[in-house]
Amino acid sequence: MTINNRNTIIKYNIRRYILIVSFGTLISIIAFTSIFEIYLKDINKILVAIIASILYCIYIAYYYILDYNYIHYTDEGLKFIFHYVSLNPFNKKRNAIEILKSNFSGFKLKKSFLGQKTEIILFTKTKKGIAKYPPISITSLSQKQINALVYSLS
Repeated sequence: MTINNRNTIIKYNIRRYILIVSFGTLISIIAFTSIFEIYLKDINKILVAIIASILYCIYIAYYYILDYNYIHYTDEGLKFIFHYVSLNPFNKKRNAIEILKSNFSGFKLKKSFLGQKTEIILFTKTKKGIAKYPPISITSLSQKQINALVYSLS
């Protein structure tokens, strides 16, 4: 079985780019034109810029906390293979985890951030006991994909 969330990530990136262009356009209109003085005399343009900036920062912080990842998972062959790349601008490392099915010891799903963020923690057998991998954010997967992942790992 192969799980890939490419379409979700493309939609997220399109939405993010549209939002940043809209935000930049709004701030440019406020700063460099006199539309607010001519048509919207009662609205303070500095207040509009501050509110728009706060809303944009909240949006960016929300998705930064959720830590969307591009995920490619496959269980074909003798290994479970996870490839994932964080979409956070400060963490663009490509990560991969390969676990032999014979050494796989289990997994745990963890919810955080008011139930909005879902992470999976993988466990493997080593010579010194059970080792756990760092959590992988699977928030960007649909519920159907999460169920398929859980079924595959079970």
